[in-house]
Amino acid sequence: CSGDGSERIHLKGAVLLKAFLVCWSHDTVFVFIATGVEKAKVVTRISASPLVAATAWCHEVDDEANRPALADLTVVVAYPRRLTFLNGSGAQKKEVPYIESTDGAPRALACSASGLLVVVSSTNIIRVWELGRGAATAQPKPVGAPRRINIIDKESGEEVGIVESVAANCNGTRASILMSRHEKKAGDGGGGGTAVRHQIDARIVFYDIVNDLLAFKYCKASDVLYSPVTHTWDHRDPRVMACEGRDVTPTKATRRQGVESSSSISRINTLLLFILDDSGSGQIVLQGTHPCRTPSGTAALPVAIATPYIYFYDSSAGSVSKVCQRSFAGMESACDGPQGASTAKALIDFSFYLAKGNADAAYRAVRAVESLAVWENLCRMAVKTRQLQVARRCLGRIQVSGEGSGGGPVSSAPAAALRASFVLRDGDAKADFATDDEELAAIAVHLDMIEEAEELYRQAFDYFKLNKLYQRLGRWSDAIAVAEVHDRMHLSSTHFACAKSLEAKGDVEGALKNYEKAGPAGLSEIPRMFLRFGLLQPLKDYVQRVQKPFLYKWYGQYLESTGKAKEAEGYYHQAEDWAALVRLSWAKSDLDGARKICRDSGDSNATYQHAKYLQDYCTAPGGQCSPEGKVFERRTMPGVEGKEELLKEVVDGYSYSGRVGVALRLAQAYDMEAELIKLSMQAVYSDEGAGGTATAGAMQAARFYETKGDYARAAALYQKIGQTDKAISLCLATEQHDALRKLADYLTPETTDQATMERCAKVLIEQKYYDKAVQLLASSKQLENAVAMCKDYDVPITEELAEKLTPKDRDHPKYRELLLAIGDLSKQHGLYALACKKFTQAGDKIRAIKALLRSGDTEKIIFYAQTARAKEVYVLAANSLQSLDWFNNPELEKNIIACPLVLPAEGLNCTSAQARAHRAIDEHQDVEGAIAALEEALAAVDKDPDASPTHDCSTMKSGLEVLRKFGEAKKSADTDPRASLVACGSLLQSSELKDSPLRPGDIYAFMAQLFHTNGQTSDAAEVVKRMIHQSITPSVYIPRKLLQEIGFGGLPRESSDAHVEDDSIEDEIVEEIGVS
Repeated sequence: CSGDGSERIHLKGAVLLKAFLVCWSHDTVFVFIATGVEKAKVVTRISASPLVAATAWCHEVDDEANRPALADLTVVVAYPRRLTFLNGSGAQKKEVPYIESTDGAPRALACSASGLLVVVSSTNIIRVWELGRGAATAQPKPVGAPRRINIIDKESGEEVGIVESVAANCNGTRASILMSRHEKKAGDGGGGGTAVRHQIDARIVFYDIVNDLLAFKYCKASDVLYSPVTHTWDHRDPRVMACEGRDVTPTKATRRQGVESSSSISRINTLLLFILDDSGSGQIVLQGTHPCRTPSGTAALPVAIATPYIYFYDSSAGSVSKVCQRSFAGMESACDGPQGASTAKALIDFSFYLAKGNADAAYRAVRAVESLAVWENLCRMAVKTRQLQVARRCLGRIQVSGEGSGGGPVSSAPAAALRASFVLRDGDAKADFATDDEELAAIAVHLDMIEEAEELYRQAFDYFKLNKLYQRLGRWSDAIAVAEVHDRMHLSSTHFACAKSLEAKGDVEGALKNYEKAGPAGLSEIPRMFLRFGLLQPLKDYVQRVQKPFLYKWYGQYLESTGKAKEAEGYYHQAEDWAALVRLSWAKSDLDGARKICRDSGDSNATYQHAKYLQDYCTAPGGQCSPEGKVFERRTMPGVEGKEELLKEVVDGYSYSGRVGVALRLAQAYDMEAELIKLSMQAVYSDEGAGGTATAGAMQAARFYETKGDYARAAALYQKIGQTDKAISLCLATEQHDALRKLADYLTPETTDQATMERCAKVLIEQKYYDKAVQLLASSKQLENAVAMCKDYDVPITEELAEKLTPKDRDHPKYRELLLAIGDLSKQHGLYALACKKFTQAGDKIRAIKALLRSGDTEKIIFYAQTARAKEVYVLAANSLQSLDWFNNPELEKNIIACPLVLPAEGLNCTSAQARAHRAIDEHQDVEGAIAALEEALAAVDKDPDASPTHDCSTMKSGLEVLRKFGEAKKSADTDPRASLVACGSLLQSSELKDSPLRPGDIYAFMAQLFHTNGQTSDAAEVVKRMIHQSITPSVYIPRKLLQEIGFGGLPRESSDAHVEDDSIEDEIVEEIGVS
């Protein structure tokens, strides 16, 4: 800028009015007046040093004849300590002083188009002035009281710094303020101090002048926080404010390098558009964003906004360009028309309520709009903001608008898609969508909003439709990537569709790769593709390389179609297509070759093909057949036998290939009785059965046998094909008792009536087929008769038969009697476990355990005793188990002990323990085992003292004491033999020995062994003599080898349980060994 053409001035700001342009530097204010298009001249130059800020305003009218004069222009200049109001000529109207201690200094000011001035001081105090209108001498007047901006930072708890700039809306009802915050950081110098820098705060402060309210809003969009740079208000709508924001978030590259983003990095800023509620609620919503760039894509500075347009200044080109906001793209004509102002206001209202989520209010704001293009774009806005209800209503208006415009077909793509995909009723779309996101995505696709559709499909996890979308767009790499990660079920079909697309474009190599990845369906398309493009040699090479049977078969068929049957045979061999080789053999009249192929391959399809051709050959008039349209005569066919042999081969071929029904019909048609018998049995005993392919043939064969008098076979066939009643009637009518016996296994109340089953049972009884008769009686619920027949005729009982004979209803009058009878029968036939089960079901546990004891199954006996919880059962089980080798089986011994312990029977504990203790001493000389048995019994008695009599307990205690003394004597034998012998002598003299499991013979045997071990053979012999003198057989207690070494090898082995009756004998032994 230059004031007189001789110097250039650095401007700090400028205000463009309709008739004037006011610019200012740090010390001068220039007033320009327009003299033509893009031409102006300086009319006033005002010195203002030191200037802080300035602005200007002029009351403008649309009448060109009454252009404002310089006197009507008001220039406001802010100095460090005062605010001055001047006219266009520089004459002062008014001066307002600022007291720095209270008011601060003017820092930023802005004037609205309505003549309202907003001034903010360095202490964040807001003052509002109304500039005089009309007369040139009108004085500015303050509006309201001063207001202080007080915003606290949540992180630091301190006030946000000072004001940087202020802007007012067009009608002077609101102002926006940018503020800076103080950030402290460690200083770089050696002093260790801190440096303070001013950073623009991310919040924009909004001041409602009318209601005297303060509010703020973060410059944030899509989770990105922006730093404000400039801000301006809409020139027509007082609710719309735009803020240029810079994203200072470091990029990935700079983060990896540890370098923050700086202003040196070329970056396009973003314009954030806000809408304020004019109802006084203070609500502020983000309407949308727009990149700060020209239509050519270069970075630009936003200088003005007039919805739906934004004006950008391109410094490189020195020009201003007009760009439509992204949210209103396609609606320019409606906004520029006769109703442009009202349409623009309606669109802003729509955006505001849509951003708030108020769908009803958003629809009411624009329902008066009739433009189809506007409704389409509103629908796009609703999709972007995820407002499904609004999008549905917009779609409804698209249809209504289209139908009302001349009645012709609508060219709108969304309207066409709407009729194809939705059912509209009163503006409400009803379609089969799992989620709202899926429905929005479908609308987005029809509106060509591909990015939104992708995002919505991902949010709804509908990767199949996302895959289909990429396929329709031809983005095959994206479609395959989605299928590989999220939609593997459709991965093969995606590769197949991609291959089809590439094939249509002539990309054979790409299509080949995708056909191979598409699986069998894709591989089957590869030969066709090669043939389509005439690539015969590559086709042959591919078939040989891949070595897939179906490709060999395809290529063989291709060669055969071109007349190269010989070459085709080789490929059929590689494909193992034996049926095709049989067909070629018949085409060459090579019957032996066809037979050899069937015989060597064993293939059922080839055998069926051969049988079919052979049948045609045998049944053709004049002995001719015509497979593949070629006629052969018998005399020209090598290896042709008579017709009967050929028909037999046909029947065998059908039978081998599983076509039993066809074979049966053919055998019956030519009276081939031998084959018919074989096939009928095959039909009866094969897995095809009733309802299979052999059913019809088996029915014919059954009728055939019935007419021939072979009723047994006929009945068997009838039964096999499901006609059981007819089979039984035939057996009863023709007295086929053996056949009836076989049929009895298949008779059930569900398939046969009661009277027929009783009649069959009666016949079987007469023929002495008692086992089958019992089954029929059981199936017909004649349980008493069936059980009685089992008794009378000794019919073997099985578990299955026993279950049939058991009444299902416990309320049966003979329930217990029948179960007891079944149990007795089971026991008679050695089925003791089954008998135990039936006795238990009948409630007789004693008979049940007795039957189980006869089985000798120890595990089952123990299990039953533990589950029965009955005294008698425990006693019987314990007595039985004691007869077993429990000493060598700890688990068995544990169960024997457990049986009495749970019983309240008196004396059972003591008796059992004493018996085990005696056995441990008598059979195993196990003193410790005997001690353990008695200790366990006494422990159980201590838990329940009333379980055993006092006498038995005292006996066990005395016997246990004797065993413990003898055990201690045996332990001390190695270290102190004399003490051990003295202890044994004392035990022999003890009166408690008779109540102990220990016998005198056991003590004598130990003493003899101890003497012998210590080399005192004569003393050992003396002990033996004492045993003989007391009628105790030494060989019962002393090993024979030891007796021989002592000198008593010839003693007889006779047992004696005699106890010592004369205590003087023990005294003599003690005296002889020198023990006093």
